[in-house]
Amino acid sequence: NLAASHSIEIDESDIAALETMATDGALPVDDRTALHFALVEILDWNGAAERAFHHAVAGNRLRRTRLRDRGLDFDGATHDRLVDDIVRVFDADFFAARQGFGDDSEVPVFIVGMPRSGTNLVEQIAASHPAVFGAGERDDIGTIAGPQFPDGATELDVAATGTLARAHMERIGDSVGATLRITDKTPVNFLYLGLIAILFPRARIIHCRREARDVCLSCYFQNFTTGQTWSTDLENLGRYHRAYWRIMEHWR
Repeated sequence: NLAASHSIEIDESDIAALETMATDGALPVDDRTALHFALVEILDWNGAAERAFHHAVAGNRLRRTRLRDRGLDFDGATHDRLVDDIVRVFDADFFAARQGFGDDSEVPVFIVGMPRSGTNLVEQIAASHPAVFGAGERDDIGTIAGPQFPDGATELDVAATGTLARAHMERIGDSVGATLRITDKTPVNFLYLGLIAILFPRARIIHCRREARDVCLSCYFQNFTTGQTWSTDLENLGRYHRAYWRIMEHWR
């Protein structure tokens, strides 16, 4: 936390101590992973790019091992098939047949993009307006999509979409009261923009874009506590980013 806050000066002797601890096999894997990523933060901040990258490789290797042990390793082929299925299901005919579905509310705003693309900052800027409430990252849309996504979306009729949309509005409205806009900054909602479009056809979508190498490197340097299993490997990172960009081009 101190490394991330840049609130104290960390000298070379501190860095050496951290590096010794990071390679101490007696420490739990999660602690060594955290130490490596703290060193990434410190060294990158100090302009020591090669040393920072060395610790990013080590930290991601440990994190990837832990994910594999829990059966959570990223499967690029499966993810590519998901994107293929989304593109197949949500075509022009799908939307043409569902005009008038959902809820006409303009309250929901969905901020999407790759993680580390600026979604936090954009929500903070928006929420600084008194008529906007920043709800942070929520799993509501992913829950609505469910395990049958995307094919399950074809079974949603006008009544079902209206019911789901109203239930969603009640959930987000209970905690914030009356406001003109409520933002959801869950980056991965870029997968669900077709579903969002039939639930909330007047919702605003804010797509945060960042140069591909910049955003992928930022993800690689980040010790994500949950999800983002693709971020531990450079090849998977590139594959995930290509899939993300392909689906955003489809939505356009």
